[in-house]
Amino acid sequence: GAAGMPVYQAMVPRLVGSQLLASGVALQNLGMMASMVIGAVLGGGLIQFLGMDLSFLFWAALMVLSTLLFFVMSYDTNDRTQSNKSLSSLIPDILAGIRFVFSNEPLRSLTLAGCVMGFGGGAYQTLVPEIGRFQLGLDAGMTSLMFGLMSGGMIISTLFIASRKNLTAKGRYLLFALNCFGPGLMFIGLSTSLWLTFIFLPLWGLCGGILMTTQRTLLQESTPSDVMARVMSVNVFASAGLLPLSAGVIFVLRGFWSAGESMTAIGLIVTLSAITLAATRRFLWKKSL
Repeated sequence: GAAGMPVYQAMVPRLVGSQLLASGVALQNLGMMASMVIGAVLGGGLIQFLGMDLSFLFWAALMVLSTLLFFVMSYDTNDRTQSNKSLSSLIPDILAGIRFVFSNEPLRSLTLAGCVMGFGGGAYQTLVPEIGRFQLGLDAGMTSLMFGLMSGGMIISTLFIASRKNLTAKGRYLLFALNCFGPGLMFIGLSTSLWLTFIFLPLWGLCGGILMTTQRTLLQESTPSDVMARVMSVNVFASAGLLPLSAGVIFVLRGFWSAGESMTAIGLIVTLSAITLAATRRFLWKKSL
């Protein structure tokens, strides 16, 4: 998944025109979010009724099925612009992509925003099961519903973006959603009310869908086509690659605080980071707003 995601993301600008880029990114995100909802609900239900062992067997069977599907798909083998490159050029290419991103605005600011998203998202994925079980008193099935409710809100806002032929003021949407991300984590960490949390999650998910779609749309709009795959690789690393860092910080925090208190602390870090980005990355906001 991590290896394929930059490829899938880099394909979108080639498949849709620049005027429909936001819609294309939104539609691709919709597929991912739908799988998150189905996977969360299905996974929680399977664990509840079948147990952990059989649930992992079911997951393994799905992985085998998805692998087999790759063999029956048709591929365009004519477009191999970089297939002749040797393995020895892989690391220099990666470093060149990182240098390109961090030496150009607004790519640098958008990638830093992706880092904030990845750090906070990693905390959410890590701590929600524990918060659901011990802070809200939920079983595995109901805890998985927390992921489903947030993803449902993300789907709604992403559908809205996909329906807009020419979304303007994407930077404004991004700035608003990014500064809602941290307070949302803090709310979930502090809340002890089941129903209040369940009502809040889809509303917070609306901001999540806006954040994911606008960040990547602005990134792709600002990236030349010949380095699109490299920039998307850096973007995936900025989000998914920070999960271990987030887990490491949580490991330290859990030595002193509960899961909810740790989530609140992570939310405060994300909030301060978002405010810092908004205050210091004026080039990005001036260009995007």
